[in-house]
Amino acid sequence: MNHIPQEQDRQLQLERLAAQRQLYSDAKNIQNISVSYL
Repeated sequence: MNHIPQEQDRQLQLERLAAQRQLYSDAKNIQNISVSYL
């Protein structure tokens, strides 16, 4: 039996997911700023 559902809901995993989403969002914003100066 796999434990993926339980692992996905662990606090550490939720914090990692939030950090990943923030990093992706920040990178997109930086990219948009860079493109607007071309």
